[in-house]
Amino acid sequence: MPKYRRLPLVLDAVQFTGDNFPDLAQFFREGYTGTLDWNDDPTTGGEILTVDGSITFEVGDWLIRGIEGEYYPIKDNVFRASYEPAA
Repeated sequence: MPKYRRLPLVLDAVQFTGDNFPDLAQFFREGYTGTLDWNDDPTTGGEILTVDGSITFEVGDWLIRGIEGEYYPIKDNVFRASYEPAA
């Protein structure tokens, strides 16, 4: 069975901490054209419109801008297993 590895790439990402709204505002100001909806208590998370539809995110999740300008959330454990800080 052939094996594949992910190509090295650099992405923009910000982790949602529940209180870093200025960081999120800056992140989404750069090209996001979808909607960002918050839970009744915005410190717990919300929903982001992605190419795959609306996906929820919560405290601890990372929000990523992909290589084609798409935005999506990713769980912290998956993010840490897949990405490392770029030099």
